Amino acid sequence: MNIHSQKILILDFGSQYTQLIARRVRELGVYCEIWDYQSSQQEIEAFAPQGVIFSVIGPNGAGKTTLINVLTGILPSSGGTVRFADRTITDAAAHV
Repeated sequence: MNIHSQKILILDFGSQYTQLIARRVRELGVYCEIWDYQSSQQEIEAFAPQGVIFSVIGPNGAGKTTLINVLTGILPSSGGTVRFADRTITDAAAHV
């Protein structure tokens, strides 16, 4: 199997687990790269990953789990909007 047939991008927001996440993905035979969270949309689109992992850091109580729960639709947003690829997905189902 060609390891480059699938590729995952890990956007690093400073998590101490980023390297561990990358190692686990690679152990599954999937090519992945770690990029800085400030990478441009154009750079990400040019890389054309099949998936993106957001590696987030923060102390207990900082809201990491709440962020993921809002992004996946498990919890409703209390304000603002979530946008992806120029679409508002704030109230989209998790599988969309």
